[in-house]
Amino acid sequence: MGLAERFWSKVRILTPDECWPWLAGTNQGYGWFKTEQGPDRAHRVAWVLCNGPIPDGLFVLHGCDNRPCCNPHPGHLFLGTHQDNMEDKVNKGRHAKGPPHSLVVARGRHHGSHTHPERRPRGSSHGSSKLTEREAIELLRLKRYDVSMKEAADAYGLVPGSVGDLWRGKTWSHLQRSF
Repeated sequence: MGLAERFWSKVRILTPDECWPWLAGTNQGYGWFKTEQGPDRAHRVAWVLCNGPIPDGLFVLHGCDNRPCCNPHPGHLFLGTHQDNMEDKVNKGRHAKGPPHSLVVARGRHHGSHTHPERRPRGSSHGSSKLTEREAIELLRLKRYDVSMKEAADAYGLVPGSVGDLWRGKTWSHLQRSF
């Protein structure tokens, strides 16, 4: 069995618009496939089989945000730089504030909240939240007007420090890009 035949036998091929999931081994959600050069991520192998070599300095990115997807059609896989990948992550809300992963690991912090800050609950899904997303946006808008932290806090049943944290971007930072 040739490389392409062996590879595609491990992918559930559906319509061009749907994700084509990798059916074999995975690591951190990405499919892995053994080639003559060694193991590689399955979506990269799918790209090479359908589009040719990946140019130096470029990565194969998931437009569909589905790590096991191997569909080489537009909308699923595309080429981009590391910067493109980081911007895509931020634009799709998969990024949270915090030190870069390499810095965290270098300091010996391997706990999931340190190595994957994007998995931390945000906004109203956080267990300590006293606001909804709508209320947080309303409070951010109040910052534009001559409203004190105390007045805003009283209106929403909060302490002034919580409003200050929101206004400075310490909390609800994922909403700050809108303002």
